[in-house]
Amino acid sequence: MWEKPNPNDVSAFVNDPDALANSTRVMQIIVGSLTMGVIWFIAIVLFLGLGGNEEPPKAGRPEILGLPVLTLLSAVMGAAALVASFLVPRLVVDAGLRGAAKAGSSSAAATGDAGSKQLKPAVAAYELLPLFQTQLIIGAALAEGGAFFATIAYMLEHHRLALGVAGALLAVLVSRFPTVDRVNVWLDESLIRLNEMRNAGW
Repeated sequence: MWEKPNPNDVSAFVNDPDALANSTRVMQIIVGSLTMGVIWFIAIVLFLGLGGNEEPPKAGRPEILGLPVLTLLSAVMGAAALVASFLVPRLVVDAGLRGAAKAGSSSAAATGDAGSKQLKPAVAAYELLPLFQTQLIIGAALAEGGAFFATIAYMLEHHRLALGVAGALLAVLVSRFPTVDRVNVWLDESLIRLNEMRNAGW
């Protein structure tokens, strides 16, 4: 839930020119760690030959639509994880912005000439950074989980489709790697939305 930050923390953030870069660096470490975990797991499976070559169907081995069960399940779960990794963070951001608009913040908003509430960008950015980090971790974790499951399916059933699913989700995970520019773009867009919500009386 969105909470009004400590005024002393806000002041320190606003007066520190490297504050955004430092916050972004923390998020880079988090996403980088999740990404490297998947990369190392795939590398170990391939290096040790745990996936082997694709095996011909074995008598009695359960299959659905011509695919081993875990491989098919990894494809289905991979698709679900892919959609969720973009959809769930968006829902989290929407809920967070609505909560921030309703709660208001004396430190972030000031009354303009026409009586409308105008956001102080630097202060509001500080308040929104935890929301960005939350949605980032959720999206990255969903992609990571799907990639791990697909890699396990490949290790057990030796089907290249599962490895492809793992690779696709790994690419999604890499694409979520945060940079200062990306964070700034997100903050700009979110500040506009938050300002509109507050002026609309949320």
